[in-house]
Amino acid sequence: MVYAEGEVLRLKLDRTFMNLPKGDEETPAFISAQRVEGQTENQVVASGEVEVRKRGQAIFADRVVYRQSSQELVADGAVRVEQNGIKMQGPYVKLNLDTNIGDMTKPVFHLAANNSRGSADILHMEGRQKYTVQNVAYTICPIGNDDWMLKASQLEIDNDRQIGVARNARVEFLGVPILYMPWMDFSLSDKRQSGFLGPVFGSTARSGSEVTLPYYWNIAPNRDATIAPRAMAKRGLMLNNEFRYIDKNYAGEAHLDVLPNDALTNSTRLRTSLKHTQNLGYGLSASTNFNYVSDHTYFRDLSNAVSNTSLTNLVREGVVSYGGSWWNAAARMQSYQTLQDPAAPVLEPYRRLPQITVGALRPLAGANVAFTGEFVNFSHPTAVNGRRLVMYPSISYPLITTPSFYVTPKFGVHHTYYALGDNNLAALPDATRTLPIVSWTAVWCWNAIGMWENGITYRRWNHALISYTFRTAIKTCCRISTQPRPTLTLPRCLLKTGFSVVIALVMPNM
Repeated sequence: MVYAEGEVLRLKLDRTFMNLPKGDEETPAFISAQRVEGQTENQVVASGEVEVRKRGQAIFADRVVYRQSSQELVADGAVRVEQNGIKMQGPYVKLNLDTNIGDMTKPVFHLAANNSRGSADILHMEGRQKYTVQNVAYTICPIGNDDWMLKASQLEIDNDRQIGVARNARVEFLGVPILYMPWMDFSLSDKRQSGFLGPVFGSTARSGSEVTLPYYWNIAPNRDATIAPRAMAKRGLMLNNEFRYIDKNYAGEAHLDVLPNDALTNSTRLRTSLKHTQNLGYGLSASTNFNYVSDHTYFRDLSNAVSNTSLTNLVREGVVSYGGSWWNAAARMQSYQTLQDPAAPVLEPYRRLPQITVGALRPLAGANVAFTGEFVNFSHPTAVNGRRLVMYPSISYPLITTPSFYVTPKFGVHHTYYALGDNNLAALPDATRTLPIVSWTAVWCWNAIGMWENGITYRRWNHALISYTFRTAIKTCCRISTQPRPTLTLPRCLLKTGFSVVIALVMPNM
């Protein structure tokens, strides 16, 4: 744009300040107002919509007295100060523009970091990033909603560390005090911050009244821990610990809960668990899930979660798996710790030592060749032990492939072999079963065009599926044990044929 000679280009001030880079070098102050007068060589008095700007901060007021030599500013009227992510409003402020040390009376403030707000009797500015407010009411609720309120005799705000510290604090809900703390700190942003969490109070018939005071430890961006002392009137002091970690190639969490001397049982009560997953590279991965408690009644006596009180089998397993472009495999070692109730004993599950699974799918000459297989060694201290081998090779070939209709036949053979071992008191024989399976699948796809009530048209895809499966057993081979204890489930093989037909119409939800 080109301006004629003598024409003035008017610049408009932004109503909010720009967050400029930090710096300690001296910068000038810029003042605009309806009226500005210099009473002395050093003092300027401005009135009427006054705006004062200096690196990283802006002051708006009805009247301002500014002393250039000391960089001190006194403002009154409708005063608003904006700096370092905090906005303050009040009737009076005294501030040094260089050191950012000053006071504001009856402030109403807003913190941009967590969109919180509050009011107080006085606000002390103690540098670029630190503030202290006296007799404060503070909330993160939106304007017009003051259901939750933190009231304190003093609140310290540290924008550098993004921490707020309240003293003689009480939490109110709908104006009713529900919690008092002589001291508490909290985060001013969404970032995790070390500190005490809210206490948890409770009471149970088994442990009496109790209180838990958790402490959250932000160890690193990818690691944290929670340490929670738990005092129980009938049992004593328990320490609950949780540690979590995550990285590019691994993640997990560990728990360790200890009650050193249970006053009711005169014993040490312990719970520990570990969950870990690891990417080993080259398609390999590993995971572990380990759980242990010191006694059978641990969860009934000490757990606060209703779902845990009925736990009977705690899993312990390790898995190593591989995933390739066309095949995958996994090896698992699995056992359980079974918690018994003398009034209602439960049966211990079989251990899988080990379980190996294999799967593959590969195109070949227009067909899809697939294989799934499993080998499991079932182990039990009292029941019959055994091994199971399952193999299911199959091949499918799409006969018709059009955008709206396709037909795919599939043929496979499902073979199962059972070999029985120790504790086979009934002298059950080994068992095999071979089951040919033939299936046909036909799918018809079409789209429908409709119109919403607002006149906008839409298109959706619908699917009709017809599936026919035929299977026949070609060998009968085994008996089923009916002993009232854990036994391997062997298939009852019969010389019979069977088929199933599935018809489905799939129409997506709109």
